[in-house]
Amino acid sequence: MELGEIANADAARYGKPLDGVRVLAIEQMQALPYATQMLRRFGAEVVKVEPPGKGESARQALPMMRDPEGRPVGNTYLRNNLGKRTIGVNLKHPEGRDLILRLAPRFDVMGQNFKAGTVERLVAVPAGGTASVMFSLPRVSGPVGGWLAISAPFDVEVVERDDVIGASGTNKVMLAAGRHEITVANRTIGYREARTIDITAGKTMTMRIDPPKTAVSVNARPWADVTVDGNSLGQTPIANTLMTIGSHDVIFRHPQFGERRQTVVVTSTGPNRIAVDLTK
Repeated sequence: MELGEIANADAARYGKPLDGVRVLAIEQMQALPYATQMLRRFGAEVVKVEPPGKGESARQALPMMRDPEGRPVGNTYLRNNLGKRTIGVNLKHPEGRDLILRLAPRFDVMGQNFKAGTVERLVAVPAGGTASVMFSLPRVSGPVGGWLAISAPFDVEVVERDDVIGASGTNKVMLAAGRHEITVANRTIGYREARTIDITAGKTMTMRIDPPKTAVSVNARPWADVTVDGNSLGQTPIANTLMTIGSHDVIFRHPQFGERRQTVVVTSTGPNRIAVDLTK
């Protein structure tokens, strides 16, 4: 995505402070993508390295919006990667690592914000050459960190002191050792919960999210037997049955009008009503 960068057209002929500087960014989520975007705004050429397929984790972070091709993309990704070029490289494959090693000497700056040791495994400086390496460290107050892993039936983002520090789509979130007051949320389904967690240095804490239940009414014309996520719910009309918030697969069956399937999203804010007209 490109953003108009010329506020003063008369000053464009003077260029920008970092014109000609090339940055190779092996990055994800918030801290380093924001920093390299600032370098881009100052004129540097930034090439972002992402895993092939789904790309880096911020693409799936909530909240989301639609890109020009109609695909859902995380707002965090869009606001931190304006004006960058992107390549997909599988760093877990030897050929992918070799590609990065061959690319590195062609850049003036190289940055990464992955777990400790990644740069040692991936970056090499050729004999007689020079290179700058920029490190993005977690925003933590303590000297030693641990990790938070999230087990949730739907996507959530993790917020601490108004900053999005991770999402359930990532493997782990690195935090300083000690106590943290965090909020886990999914705006689409209206889920928001405050948690107090204790992180132990060098350890991984797994946080499980059990979705709350809310009342749902189900109806069909003329009537139908209803199955939700493979479990029989009964025959319509069904009033104020309890379902967990999130996405559910609903099947309506009638001996004369056949079968109708729907995927519905139950929210905590409601009202949640599911209805179908089998005669149409």
